[in-house]
Amino acid sequence: MLKFIRHYLLALQFFTRVPVTGHLADWVGFSPAMLRASAAHFPGVGWLVGGVVALFSGALLALLPVSAFSPLVVAVLGTVLSVLMTGAFHEDGKHRSSAR
Repeated sequence: MLKFIRHYLLALQFFTRVPVTGHLADWVGFSPAMLRASAAHFPGVGWLVGGVVALFSGALLALLPVSAFSPLVVAVLGTVLSVLMTGAFHEDGKHRSSAR
């Protein structure tokens, strides 16, 4: 079970800007082999990011007054939240560690 959590946190650290720092980061560790092993958790990280953005967007849509522009505002702010969480991982088509 601890291995599962370590691999999930490594995948979370790799794909998002959610801070995994301090003693927790030391415990998770990193190696190319561990990153390969954490690949099974990549979809779970996507579900987490998508779920947070969906909950945020749904709540915001419920709170905004009904207008023709409400869905546009929600879409823009949902995208902004996704960018803040992931560092624009999917929006720019490349990962920050692969930029040269």
